[in-house]
Amino acid sequence: MFGKFTFWLTLFAIAVTVVNYFGYDPDHMLLYMVSIPVWFLELFWDIHSMGMIYTYVLTILFYAAAGLFIDAMIAKYRRRA
Repeated sequence: MFGKFTFWLTLFAIAVTVVNYFGYDPDHMLLYMVSIPVWFLELFWDIHSMGMIYTYVLTILFYAAAGLFIDAMIAKYRRRA
């Protein structure tokens, strides 16, 4: 079930990671503000020591999962109504 929220949230996460990867966000501020997995990873590890590619993958997977969850809740609500 690939709905609107899954598509747009995944596209948003890909855009943020691409902007960060190509150096348009040199201090990683945009990535750190919008990436919820980074918030929790910063509590336990140094993000720079584990590699940025893992951070990018986690960000994209988190937003895809969040979009999938929202789409599932919308579909459940529409079936009920």
